[in-house]
Amino acid sequence: MFLLGSELLIFYNRLCLCRVVLMLLRVNPSPYTLAGLQANLDEAVFVVLGLPLEATSTLRPGSRLAPLAIREASLYVSLWSERVERSVALVPVHDAGDAVIEASVRDTLDSVAELVEMLVSRGKRVILVGGEHTITLSVVKAMVRRARNPLLIVFDAHLDMREVHQGAHLAHSTVTLRAAEQLGGQKVVVIGARALSERELERAKRLGVRVIRAREFEMSHIQRLAREVENVDWLHISIDIDALDPIFAPGATTPEPEGLTPTQLYDAIHELAGNARFATLDLTEYTPLYDPTRITAVYAAKAVIEYIAAQARTLSL
Repeated sequence: MFLLGSELLIFYNRLCLCRVVLMLLRVNPSPYTLAGLQANLDEAVFVVLGLPLEATSTLRPGSRLAPLAIREASLYVSLWSERVERSVALVPVHDAGDAVIEASVRDTLDSVAELVEMLVSRGKRVILVGGEHTITLSVVKAMVRRARNPLLIVFDAHLDMREVHQGAHLAHSTVTLRAAEQLGGQKVVVIGARALSERELERAKRLGVRVIRAREFEMSHIQRLAREVENVDWLHISIDIDALDPIFAPGATTPEPEGLTPTQLYDAIHELAGNARFATLDLTEYTPLYDPTRITAVYAAKAVIEYIAAQARTLSL
């Protein structure tokens, strides 16, 4: 029996979905879903995956607890976005639960990269909720495999361009350097940086990584980036919550003064994700252990909702 072209495509799509489902069987379910949303996987445009990786953190522990705390906070955050004048309540979002943390950081990143790549191949916009910032490298690995013209935009108080961290090449303080090495430095932008070192600045300049410091932040810079974003085939936005000033994000694992405001962050997300044909997101470096009022979790959850609203608008959802 021979399959016609259309039948072969349907068979292939079903086979790919089965592979995704089999991989998701290894994911741990969460008691909460993001914002209480839960479309079925096949219909979903956005797929949330918690990644409670905490292997190289040094200052404040607890980022492994963040996926649950952010999901819980999202239940009490409005789904209305002022920037697009609409709610995301009807946007098809599937929360897959939390990824299994493997024996090593590399194994964890590799397994998540495979899952991200398979989801993206089906047009899913993946949202990773960490966990430490190292998780971004799982998306970077998938981008290297699938994207012809990628762009990584990182919101972070730090450059994270150390060569090694306590003997480890894969760590939260080396993540941007590793990403630049894989994608090419000209494909990486850091926004909100203010805790710098001469050596890291030198590496960034040598590799061509663009840096917009917190004190230099202007929407005109973001709007220029947004015009560039229109031409990329995969934009990934990585948010280290310490990009925000500690007055808004006391639960950052490595807080730094003089950060961005939530309004600046959300406006930037909309300019960038709202002009991207395809954008994914990760949110990292939050610890509930230093956030007794959970206000950091509220701001983090709202950042995810604003990203969904921005991408949903581009898709006319």
